Amino acid sequence: MKKIHLMTAINSLGYGVVGWNVYKELAKLADVTLWYIGNDITPPTQATSEDGERVRADIAKQDDLDYTAPILKIWHEFQLAERIGKGPLTALSFCEVSELNTRRITHLSSADKLVLPSEWMADITRRHLPDKSLCVVPMGVDRTVFNEFNNNPPPHVCTFFNCGKWEVRKGHDILHRAFSEAFPTETDVQLLMMTENPFLSDQQKNYWEGLYRQDRRIKTMARVTHQQELAEIMSKVDCGVFPARAEGWNLEALELMSMGKELIITNYSAHTQFCNSDNARLIDIVEEEPMYDGLWFKGDCGSWASLEGQPYDQLVAELRSVYKQWQDNPSGLVNTAGIETAQKSSWETTAKQLLEATLEC
Repeated sequence: MKKIHLMTAINSLGYGVVGWNVYKELAKLADVTLWYIGNDITPPTQATSEDGERVRADIAKQDDLDYTAPILKIWHEFQLAERIGKGPLTALSFCEVSELNTRRITHLSSADKLVLPSEWMADITRRHLPDKSLCVVPMGVDRTVFNEFNNNPPPHVCTFFNCGKWEVRKGHDILHRAFSEAFPTETDVQLLMMTENPFLSDQQKNYWEGLYRQDRRIKTMARVTHQQELAEIMSKVDCGVFPARAEGWNLEALELMSMGKELIITNYSAHTQFCNSDNARLIDIVEEEPMYDGLWFKGDCGSWASLEGQPYDQLVAELRSVYKQWQDNPSGLVNTAGIETAQKSSWETTAKQLLEATLEC
């Protein structure tokens, strides 16, 4: 088996979920030396004893490493320069910005080859780095965890769901308002928000939660550790709603599709790689606006989708449309096209393509 070094986080956040699923599949295909990023390893799925033994064994390979073996690093586009050994570096990164600043260009340039999850991000990168070797490899979904066979939404409440850390980028500044406007008096509807952001101060968390506490039908939820817990929560919802101004991929949207859930989502950025008019209710974007939230984005990263005007009105209308369909047939909201999309999106395929890209570097 070919030797490779894998540098990745393994936890319940986005990069960690990707890292764990890619690692599990790569370990079947290659001789992997594991270099985990962060303070520890917390698998986002309930790991078996065999998983633990394999992780320990692959970390132990650091004691006698091959300095020339190729490297696959899964990490932020502005933290790619560090590598292991002297082998060629292939970097998989998720990026939400439309303009690459100096730091991003420098760190992306440090990799010998880039792997990007969407054509949207590839087009942006090619514009800034026209001579860079890159390829597109879409991410997968674990159908053993996220599937349509164990759904059990509450029969008397139409339930919408949003998952993703508190951010203006994810449309959290307008979703609560759109929900309340769509349902001014209805009592058989709710919105679940799993949006805890570990990088915010207590004051910032209180601000976001305060916005959503204004409507008693909106419930905020703590982040769960394991994917099985997330799937259990998703099994009880009717529709995912993601009014994102920009996304680097959006794992949760594909996971909801895999469970046959309806999906309301912006027709913009990386998730257009798997979202289309057949499997999602697309919010059309009319204009873009400067990428600014005063915290993570300071206006120097280009533009993102504007949610003002028509997109906001369409969001309200789509919420109402899903609710009307639910009223007519509470058990009839099955996203068959979404399931078919997920069936073509396996972590096994993702890992094979990543290995090919790494070995070709």
